[in-house]
Amino acid sequence: MTSPSPEKSGNAHHLAYSHLPTYLTSPTHPIALRTMELSDAKPWSSILADPRNTEFEGDEVPTEMEHSKAVDILTRQRESAAQPTVVDARTGKVIRGPSRVNMVILFCPTDNDDDDGGPTQQVIGLGGFGSLKDLGVEEKTAVPKEDREGKSRGPGTYLRVGDVGAMVNYEYRRRGFAVEAIRMAMEWGFRKASEGGLQLDKITSTTLLDNRPMVDLLEKKMGWKGTKRVAEELWEGKDEMFYEMTVEEWEARK
Repeated sequence: MTSPSPEKSGNAHHLAYSHLPTYLTSPTHPIALRTMELSDAKPWSSILADPRNTEFEGDEVPTEMEHSKAVDILTRQRESAAQPTVVDARTGKVIRGPSRVNMVILFCPTDNDDDDGGPTQQVIGLGGFGSLKDLGVEEKTAVPKEDREGKSRGPGTYLRVGDVGAMVNYEYRRRGFAVEAIRMAMEWGFRKASEGGLQLDKITSTTLLDNRPMVDLLEKKMGWKGTKRVAEELWEGKDEMFYEMTVEEWEARK
């Protein structure tokens, strides 16, 4: 794990923690989570181009993508991830942070793994947080930046929320990699910024009701209880399952 040091943020009471690069290793599976690099463009686009991986991802997922476009998208994702998490040293509360931290899932074979002689580490999936935002505690809506940093809101009037997910390449499924990638991301997401994490208050996940593999993963393997609702955005009009867990609920499970 990469543990960033506080950076100067322009305010004597604000501590900024960078998340690039972040590398998380699994204690139980031969995988790791790493923040995106531009060199991931080819495997990233290949994973998304396989319809077996994107069956439940909506109509906007491209089946083919030029390398230059993939690099452009990863560049924007890295720019978002490069925004530090800024913490008020007086209250310990997060003031602002990145809007997303996309990661890749790496297969890291050990001496006991029967790999095919390929590279030591191989990108086999996508994970991390595709969305990070601030939600008001009462109204459950996005909080404007000026309200977060100004005097109109006191500490604790909004929640830092991340949406987690995982997509594992078809050939590497049924080995527990997806559930472990989500568990690792959640553990890191709830970790204090001073300890290298995102210091989230809540983590959510959303999937189509028809996506039974993901529903079973979240409910049977992660122990989440979901809420059925009608999708409004990516899968408009279809039934989806929404899951959420607070940092307090996560800590109680340990």
